[in-house]
Amino acid sequence: MNIEQFISKLESSDAYRNNGEVRKLVEDSRQILIDLAHGDDGDAFKAELMKFNSRLDWALDPKAASEARKAELVEKMGLEKQYPERINTLKIYSFLPGLMEGASKSGAPVPTYEEVIKTFTTEMLEIADTFQEPTLLLMPETSLAEKVFCIDNQKTIDDQRDTYVSEIFPKTDEGGAVTAGWRAVIVDGAKEMEMKLWDSGTLELENRLDNRRVTRKPGEKGMDRNAYAMLMMESIKNGGRPIDKDSFTLLDDDPALSDTRMPDGRWNHVMQGVVFSSSPLDTEEPNARFRSSVGGDVVLNAMEVSETSETIEKFNLAEQYIKRLQTLDTFDFFDSETHDSFVIKGIDGKKYPVPNIDEIRARLTPKKLKLIEKRIKNPMLLIVPFAMPLKTIAEKVGSKKGALPKQNSVVADDEWDVESDLPDRGKDKDGKDKEQLVYFPEKYNKVDPGGFSKSEILEAEGSLNSFPGWQVVVVEGASRVPKNTLGKSAIKLKSEFDGAGLSGLTTEDWLMLHAEGVRIGVPFDDCKKNSVDLLLASYLKKYGGTPSAYWNSENESLRAELFVGFSDEAIDNTGARRAVRL
Repeated sequence: MNIEQFISKLESSDAYRNNGEVRKLVEDSRQILIDLAHGDDGDAFKAELMKFNSRLDWALDPKAASEARKAELVEKMGLEKQYPERINTLKIYSFLPGLMEGASKSGAPVPTYEEVIKTFTTEMLEIADTFQEPTLLLMPETSLAEKVFCIDNQKTIDDQRDTYVSEIFPKTDEGGAVTAGWRAVIVDGAKEMEMKLWDSGTLELENRLDNRRVTRKPGEKGMDRNAYAMLMMESIKNGGRPIDKDSFTLLDDDPALSDTRMPDGRWNHVMQGVVFSSSPLDTEEPNARFRSSVGGDVVLNAMEVSETSETIEKFNLAEQYIKRLQTLDTFDFFDSETHDSFVIKGIDGKKYPVPNIDEIRARLTPKKLKLIEKRIKNPMLLIVPFAMPLKTIAEKVGSKKGALPKQNSVVADDEWDVESDLPDRGKDKDGKDKEQLVYFPEKYNKVDPGGFSKSEILEAEGSLNSFPGWQVVVVEGASRVPKNTLGKSAIKLKSEFDGAGLSGLTTEDWLMLHAEGVRIGVPFDDCKKNSVDLLLASYLKKYGGTPSAYWNSENESLRAELFVGFSDEAIDNTGARRAVRL
């Protein structure tokens, strides 16, 4: 069979007719393969054909292809060989029980190698493969103070002194002396980090941080105190050369990061010890470097299993889950073309099944449950069909009157277009990108807010797309926004929420909250009751503003409305709902 016959057979197959990825692959590769087949370079043709076949396998069975690629990356980075080395590090620093008199004791058993590898997606490993030196770390869920105790209790370098910890760290330190669980993370473990191509030591730290946020890939993280402490232990455990002896690492994902100071970690050769310090954001630090990491979201072998189960029961997860499915079904969210049960169709044409209750329960980690208990009043579970076009979600929510018999259709205010979440919006008359809805912005900046488009989130695995095609959040479920958030700007509220490890809502989240209000007959965020909700997890670049939503009960409008306002504007009747994303 020659190449033309091979392609012709593919084009007559069911896979070609029904799978858009297969069609695109064939269309993109057809002429290249034909030209090479009739050329003189047989090796080039064979290489291109092998690449085509690999991509075809991926398109036909992406899960199997992804698993094969994952195994290849795991072997390439030597993660299986690194695992016993990390266990040895934990023994040296007495994170495992009964190894040293007076040392800390571990509450949760250390995870197995198989448990560790399972926490990394193929996409995470692809990112880690770009690091200077991909290094696996096993991080005990303890406070930084406990990790510092372990470093100082087992000094491994001649004349090593006690670790210095700046006063900015204790204020945000969490955890205790006993290991409540474990996290697996891969970090860039080079002794001295090279300056990134996009980075410059002549810029102020604030500008470098902005550049860092823009260049991050979906799923890529920075460093925090806990990862840095474990990486330093790994470096010096046998009296080896410390990391960052000539430079230092910016802890750009640490809770001590503020509007004015950047936390960091280093080895200070003068005091001969580990240092956790900080620098003003408006200064230049030529020796400062960024390290990347992936993973760390999944808590393994948490010892608070019984406590977690009790909290989940208290939260009434099973009942809430069933009610949310009923709402989705009532508003006709599930795919009607094929009558697939509990499946939606995304803006990318793909189908996404709703996450099941076991998947959601697994994401209710002890840390997130504590956050919900401490920070979220009247916690309500929302299951959000994020992959669907925003316009479709708005139309479906507005199509039913439920227990609000006078509700009019949900519409957007004239200020912005509810199709702003769709890709390839084109250019306006001035040649600028049409408005684009940004999710999870780093900051409210019209030119460069950071964050991700809906398409980018759908393409990612893990992180913000932990449930493919869906967002699951626990939100404050009172009828009004919390009083203590009223009269504050979106910028101020985002800073407060970020500092507490909380999220605001996306526009899609709020529409599903409104759907619950329609179902029970109690509208959320009635503007007459001084409740307008700033949707802090969304941002409209064109207008440089944060979307808001409310129930308009004035002049008998009786409809939910979306609009956009200035992110730095504080309005008395406007606040925001806190949320925890699972």
